[in-house]
Amino acid sequence: MAALIPPLLVILVWATKGIFPFGNNNLLVSDLGTQYVPFLTEMRRQLLSGQLSIYSFSLGLGDNFFPVAAYYLISPFNLVSLLFRPEQMPVAVELIILLKISAMGLTFTYYLRNAWQQTRQTWLFAVVYALNGFVAMNFYNIMWLDALVWLPLVALGMKNMVTHGKRRLFLFSLTVTIFCNYYLGYMTVLFTGCYLCYLLWRKERTWAASYQVIKTYLKTMVQIVLLACCLLLPTFLGMQKTDKTGIKASWFLPTPEFGVSFFKQMGISGSSYLQRLDHAPSVFVGSLVVILAVLYFFERTRDKREKIAAFLLAGFFFLSLWLRPLNTIWHLMNRPAGFPYRNAIFLIFFTITLAARQWQVHKKFDKASTSLVAGVFASLLVLDILLTRTDIFWIVLSLVGIAIVTVSLICLTEKWRKLVLLLLTPCALAANLYGSMAGMDFGNQVNYEKEYYAAEKAVTITDQKEIPSYRIVGQGSFFKQAYKEEYNGYNDGLLLGYEGLTLYSSTLNKQTRHFFTSMGYYSKNVRRISAVGGTTFSDSLLNVRYYLKATNNGMRTEKNNNALGNGLLTTAAAQKIVYQSHNAFDNQEKVWHTLLPSSKQLFQKTKILAVKQLKGKDYLVKLSTPAAGTLYYAQKYYDENGHEQQQLKKLRKVGNSQVYEFRLGASSQNELTANHLRVLNQHTYSQGITVLQKRKLLLEHRSGSSRLRGHIQTEGNRSTVVFNIPFDTGWSITSNGKKLKTKQALGSFLAVNLPQGAAKITLRYVAPGSLVGFLITIVGISWLGLDWFLARKKEIKRN
Repeated sequence: MAALIPPLLVILVWATKGIFPFGNNNLLVSDLGTQYVPFLTEMRRQLLSGQLSIYSFSLGLGDNFFPVAAYYLISPFNLVSLLFRPEQMPVAVELIILLKISAMGLTFTYYLRNAWQQTRQTWLFAVVYALNGFVAMNFYNIMWLDALVWLPLVALGMKNMVTHGKRRLFLFSLTVTIFCNYYLGYMTVLFTGCYLCYLLWRKERTWAASYQVIKTYLKTMVQIVLLACCLLLPTFLGMQKTDKTGIKASWFLPTPEFGVSFFKQMGISGSSYLQRLDHAPSVFVGSLVVILAVLYFFERTRDKREKIAAFLLAGFFFLSLWLRPLNTIWHLMNRPAGFPYRNAIFLIFFTITLAARQWQVHKKFDKASTSLVAGVFASLLVLDILLTRTDIFWIVLSLVGIAIVTVSLICLTEKWRKLVLLLLTPCALAANLYGSMAGMDFGNQVNYEKEYYAAEKAVTITDQKEIPSYRIVGQGSFFKQAYKEEYNGYNDGLLLGYEGLTLYSSTLNKQTRHFFTSMGYYSKNVRRISAVGGTTFSDSLLNVRYYLKATNNGMRTEKNNNALGNGLLTTAAAQKIVYQSHNAFDNQEKVWHTLLPSSKQLFQKTKILAVKQLKGKDYLVKLSTPAAGTLYYAQKYYDENGHEQQQLKKLRKVGNSQVYEFRLGASSQNELTANHLRVLNQHTYSQGITVLQKRKLLLEHRSGSSRLRGHIQTEGNRSTVVFNIPFDTGWSITSNGKKLKTKQALGSFLAVNLPQGAAKITLRYVAPGSLVGFLITIVGISWLGLDWFLARKKEIKRN
């Protein structure tokens, strides 16, 4: 029942929402639609094609795929995706979620029965655990659910280690937790330290016995870290290249994270999908569990030492949510970008454990203490109504639930009490899930399959992949009818299997983002880069060969014959270039003159004839052009971190010495000068591109994207090849079999200095730290093997 009831309740709620197969809706919402489905689709593509690659050119300009896989994809549940076609991936995700929720129920039941010898209605508390408030609010963040699957086994393994000295389950379950998702794995490691203190304190023992347990725990933790180093070390090194490594002092100020809004979370539907980015901890576990967990501390027959230990642990878990410094430490020394209080799962887990233990030993409930607890619980919910703006319907429903639970505990016979509570609790959990999904703009599965097929077909009619690598830029939405939420196609390259420019991921390389913003491409925050912005020149520099344009009449393909290949032969001056902030035109001009020192100016300033303010921030600008070409406007904007950026907006094709009027948005008239409105001189551009085409390098794929080959001939002092691949120490490059030292050029690109003459170039990628991490893992396995051998030898000798 523990494995069947939770997914059945989820299916029931989904059916009321019309989610496939009960309607055309699917779960293409939030990050599930924009990140996880594309990542799973790419994983499926690699596994079924047999072209496993640790480097992917579908991650923006290209990046180490290891951190993405480590955070999102290693869960064994994800193998379910292999059973579905790529356009059916949203349906595969539904099944993955249901399987994980079912597994949560199974592991929690196993934990209760073996850790605390629970026999009465273990399935009920397992259902509560599988559908708790955190799951209801975050079930679509599928990579976090694995931690809840393994957490009961980690806790059981720790109890076995402390009580019986057996550590196999603890070692295995915590190692698997870290592999499934290192982020929640880190939190689980912190949990084990807290839980160890609880287990040692709850029973009186000698210092020698406690020391022996602590020594075994520390030894096991070291072995777990060694075993996980093949994952952790390359992931850590990869994440150091992101913009999320900084630590701010304000994150550690001793300030509270929330107030009375916490109490609402204890009731039904304390938060909805609309509050997913900012809400108090989602700790809903139902009225029965809250009342039983508090009554645990009123139980007179229970050992005082054990109650104190339980109170301290529960209190610390609460403080870890409430106090900013502790909350920051739990979140890997960082602040969550939405979906806060991810460590709430540990307070939830322990609360349900206490409630189940109280239910096990108590068949009669004291009227006074039960009524007091219920009354305080109800008062806290009413307090939330008085002090905050809230949905009264759900609070009233929660108060009704508290009343029914209280009456059942103190007035009904055991038989009727069980019947009422066993029916009420699953209904409350289903209602909470239903309320938590309020505001979801579901995707449309039928439209997704149609539009996926159309977009995939458009990609495949471009040049075949046997010829050298190239990039594609999507324009417009490929999935206009499939998504109801705003969908910007950041990860379409992963979704459809092409090399693009865009990316939305927590693993985004900060050097790549810096290049994009320096060239005038739009970047909303440190997790996103887009192909919106830039110029014809920057697109050609990045080897954009095709534009796929989504129109009302279907997909249209436009070829860019000026694409400059995968690399360019130039001089060593490319290694010295430095970009200026908020000056995209001059940055592109620097690149142009570095590649073509004798060329004329590419971006020529217009002459501003008049600027008239219209309504608000709109202005009417009259200007004359210095040359025929394409007119661009460098518009200022601020990203989500408050940093000033520039986006180059293409206005139109213009003629030489012509007068034009444009309606433009700007914060002030000072942003509408000749510096901000420039024309890409088409004649200069065409002449320069003709020269650069003769110096380009084309690379062919070998073994996925981790091995590339190409040929080029040096020309005098032009012996430096700059690849439009982000610089990464994982790349090794050989020329005619001789290894070359990699350089950094054009701000953030990979480059090498070639010896004179013809060169056969080979690029190979190995994720930094992967070999060392693998060797450390071998050491860990060897240590475990030695431990097993010595233990076995000792056992044989004893027998």
